[in-house]
Amino acid sequence: MQPIRMATLACAVLLAGCAAIPGGAGSPADSRPASPSASASASASASLALTPSMEPTADGSIDPFAEAPSEVLAREPLPACGIEIVERTAAGDVRNPDARDCFWTAWQEGRPAEFVTVGLTIEGGRVTEVVRVLAADAVEWFIDWSGDPFGPYDGWVRMECTGIATHPGDGPGILIFEPTGCGPETALGT
Repeated sequence: MQPIRMATLACAVLLAGCAAIPGGAGSPADSRPASPSASASASASASLALTPSMEPTADGSIDPFAEAPSEVLAREPLPACGIEIVERTAAGDVRNPDARDCFWTAWQEGRPAEFVTVGLTIEGGRVTEVVRVLAADAVEWFIDWSGDPFGPYDGWVRMECTGIATHPGDGPGILIFEPTGCGPETALGT
């Protein structure tokens, strides 16, 4: 659980861009260099409409886990591939390719890893996903629907899955992850 600095969110249009985040791609915990697109995203400034759970804390940071239930907060720590704040632009969504590459490589190699992505739906609702590789055929997927008034749930859910499928995203080499082989979604914190 590491707060996302307000400076990271300053590069948002509707969805914030991916910049260096403590513990994320490019940090001392991850020896990969920061994404060039993250720097480009940081220069494209606009403001992010904050939902109640994304209000800044006293130190100016944003925590996507501020209202997370204990099942999410107490999850077993795994090697972090980073947190991405997706920036929606006229040219398409800007994502964190380093964090996504780190996570996809971990999945392909069957290594434990965690990836967090925060984005907005087309209606402007915030959705946070925590995707975790537990083993070669075990994926844990947490989704926070509480910021999406049109979402299928009022809060966090958890799924246990056996795989991850991908499809191309906006931009060269960007993969969008989708869970496969999942059991039923379990509502959390109810």
